[in-house]
Amino acid sequence: MKKIELTLDICEKDKKKNNIIIKELPIDTTDGNMLKSTMINFVNKEMGVKVEIRQARKINDRTCVIQLDTFEQKLSVLKNKKNLRRLDQQVYIKCDLTLKEIEMQKHLKFLANAEKNNGGSVKVGYSFLVIDGTKGRWNRRDEKLEKEKGNRWDKREMEPQR
Repeated sequence: MKKIELTLDICEKDKKKNNIIIKELPIDTTDGNMLKSTMINFVNKEMGVKVEIRQARKINDRTCVIQLDTFEQKLSVLKNKKNLRRLDQQVYIKCDLTLKEIEMQKHLKFLANAEKNNGGSVKVGYSFLVIDGTKGRWNRRDEKLEKEKGNRWDKREMEPQR
């Protein structure tokens, strides 16, 4: 049963590999082709990135999911999203994650907040957490944070007291 779940997760992740989510951008059309051309113009003009969009789906009035042609285009958009800071409105771009990935990130943010409250220096990334300069990685099989080999962490458990 675990093998089937893992296969489904891999398929879902592969399907979302080239997707990004754009939030807080007013979207006034429901037509797919019009939305696609609007998003191409927005990314080209505001971010300075040339992209080819396979599909654009409107989720609500201010959110849409965009499927880009290549993973390299996605990385380019994510690297250049800092260019959106000069806009009057706050537009957010992030990766389209699976439900398991969203749960993992929530758990890592919970751990990070607990460490921050204890006075630690914390950085959260995709499936990893850096606490006071040492790195822990999320173990997908056991669904917990593990210390990376070679780090200077002691044997203490990484789970905060709830």
